[in-house]
Order: sequence, then C-alpha cells, then structure tokens
Amino acid sequence: DNSAVLQPANIFLLGLGSGAGPTVKVGHEMAFGLGSISFQPQSASTIQSSDVVSRTLANELIFASTAFNQVTFGSADTGDLTFTGNVTVNGDWSVAVENGTTTLSGSIIGTEPLTKLGPGTLVFNSATPNLLESTTITNGTLDVQQDGGLGIGNVTVFDSATLKLELGAANDYISDTASLLLSSPA
Repeated sequence: DNSAVLQPANIFLLGLGSGAGPTVKVGHEMAFGLGSISFQPQSASTIQSSDVVSRTLANELIFASTAFNQVTFGSADTGDLTFTGNVTVNGDWSVAVENGTTTLSGSIIGTEPLTKLGPGTLVFNSATPNLLESTTITNGTLDVQQDGGLGIGNVTVFDSATLKLELGAANDYISDTASLLLSSPA
C-alpha cells in the first residue's frame, strides 16, 4: 500500500539541499492543513496558487537556515497569496514575488536581513512591529502597512524598486536610528 495519511498539524519541509527546490501549487486554502511551512536550508522553493484565484493560507512560515533562505511566491499568471500565520526567520532571507501581490500579515519573528526581489508587491501588514535587521528592495514593491514595519535596521531602495508606506497610525515605519538609502545598482 503506497498511501499516506496527513494529519492536520504537519510541518511541511520544502526543499532539501542546494539548487531549485520544489514548486508547490496551492489549489485550496487548507492545502497545508494547520501545520507550519518550513523552507529548508539552501533550497529555493516556490509556493504559488494553482491558477488565477487568490489564496489565503493560515500557516506559519519558517525560514529554517541560519545562513541564507530563499523563497519565490507566485508566478506571472497565478493568483495573489496571503499568509496570516507568523513568519519565523532564522537567517538572511530573500523573497521573490512573481505574482501580483503576496501579503505577510502575521508577526515577523527574528531580526535577520530581508532582500525583496521580483516584480510583484510584498505587503507587510502585521499588527505588531517587525524587528528586521535591514531591508533591501532590489525591484518590485515593498508595501509596509503598519508602524514599525521596517524594523530596526537600514532600508535600501534600488532605482528599479518602490517602497510604499501607508496606514501607520503614527507614520513611524522605521527606527529613529536607521537610515533610508536610495541606491542605483553598481
């Protein structure tokens, strides 16, 4: 018998080893059950909607590597994604948004640097401030929708990228000790 039984609180480990990790096409909001989605070290995994329909997933996201984590959300013709669970970051993380919009609305736990890649929009709209060590936006848009959303470190925005700041009650998006740097690639 080659069948498998998946219980509702599994932890899904995406990608093992180096190189391109798996592409997981999500066709239902409960596709991962109630478990966590853990992006494994040295893998470049992709999560996307299976079609043009937007998906909201309640799963916690875990970026497991203490060195470097890379994930792609969506592809050009797939629906938007919203993750409502917390995001735990254990090392530098690189997020490529290839669909229109991917939203992270849970708390971001960890102080590691973020690099935002891809033409799409990455939205932070957690009710709690983030503690990012630094943020680099190389292309596409980072839309921060809460006070403290850019954390404690410097923010670098390349000339092919957009930083959008909105909906903060006090318009206090970045630490008073951090800098906003506008940059052109070398």
